[in-house]
Formats: sequence, C-alpha cells, structure tokens
Amino acid sequence: DIVDELFIDISELELGSAVRVKDIDPNDKLEIMVNDATPVATVEVPRALKAAEAEEAAAGAEGAEGAPAAEGAEGAPAAGDK
Repeated sequence: DIVDELFIDISELELGSAVRVKDIDPNDKLEIMVNDATPVATVEVPRALKAAEAEEAAAGAEGAEGAPAAEGAEGAPAAGDK
C-alpha cells in the first residue's frame, strides 16, 4: 500500500528551511524507503524578495561609499585639522 496523504506541521518553518524524511514520525503502517535527508517540503525565498534584498544591499553599499567619513575615522580629518 502507498500512502496517498501525509500531514506535516510546517507552521514553524522559516524561509529557506525544509522538512526532510527524517522529520517524519513513521508508524507501524509506514515504511520509509528513501534516504533520511530527502526533502519532503521546502519553503523557498520568492524571486521578488531575493531581487529586493539584492537591490537594498547594492543601494546600501553605494550610500556607504559616498558618505563622508566620520570624525576620528581612518582617513577623516581630526578635530581642529583643516
């Protein structure tokens, strides 16, 4: 007999995580015949979210390069120096 339904609680999963075969509690009616590391369900990061994060990182890097150095920071003039 092949199981036609499998219920797994995924409410605690975060983006990028997965439920694997090893996370399933088999019962006396269920025999698992695949590797324990085989994913059963994954929570993928949407492409739009990946793109937005990449844009934010690029904008943050650009802003940091063009920002004036803080007083006392390496390369910044010390107080009183002109």
